[in-house]
Amino acid sequence: MNVTDNWNVAGLTVLTLSEPLPDGAWKSVAVDGEKFEALRPMYAGDISQVKNNPIGIRGEHGFTGKTIEFL
Repeated sequence: MNVTDNWNVAGLTVLTLSEPLPDGAWKSVAVDGEKFEALRPMYAGDISQVKNNPIGIRGEHGFTGKTIEFL
């Protein structure tokens, strides 16, 4: 699975993925061999601009085009 887009907001990076989030009990992801705690975005109000298949990680990163692994 690849990261198709990412943007930084409030100390987090939100990643848009090339495929739906996998089922299962994953709690973290790895990008370029580095492990991160995975955060599922929660939305309130108008969600018309929400992109498909998002996930968040702490910190500001540039992962567009990278491969992501769910752990």
